[in-house]
Amino acid sequence: MTRITLCSLLLLSLCLASVSPAAAEPPRFRDVPPSDNPKRIVYLCDASKSMKPRFADFAPELTRSIQALKPEQSFTIILLCDGKALPLSKELIAASDKNKVQAADFLKKATPAGATTAVPGMQLAFAARPDTIYFATDGGFTDPAKLIDAARKLNENKRVIINAIGLYQLTDACEKTLKQLADENSGTYKFVTKEDLAR
Repeated sequence: MTRITLCSLLLLSLCLASVSPAAAEPPRFRDVPPSDNPKRIVYLCDASKSMKPRFADFAPELTRSIQALKPEQSFTIILLCDGKALPLSKELIAASDKNKVQAADFLKKATPAGATTAVPGMQLAFAARPDTIYFATDGGFTDPAKLIDAARKLNENKRVIINAIGLYQLTDACEKTLKQLADENSGTYKFVTKEDLAR
């Protein structure tokens, strides 16, 4: 069976409007029209204690997504760990081979811990001046209402797309927050199971 990578799931949100409802599976990265590709990307990712048993699956998929980026794109990763926002770089960096290796090492060394406080990470993400943010979490972040309010203020001009990705198991309240975050910021919400990543 064709492997559905996290990259495919992330980028599905950028072309849902043009994908037929009868499509069997999302397009691969290379099949997404260049005009639909984001140019300036922040991966804002949960690395709290609850992610510890999941990070071994998630990190390699995120690495594959970054490996698929094109030279004209730029990116950074921000991990939400132990109540802090830990960036690979506070500024976006070119999707060069060197920086992709740096990103892979950054993820390999990450140790999920503590609680997820999302607002500082969202603030840091906007400070990098992206056109697209991917927020991935398994839920349980401590500041859902504050996150929605922060995104509204930070994205008042609606220039940044925020896509939300729910990982593995979510409470109804968390899923509602992620859907609202995506809906209010021209993005897409996607729920990803462990089986999705394994296929």
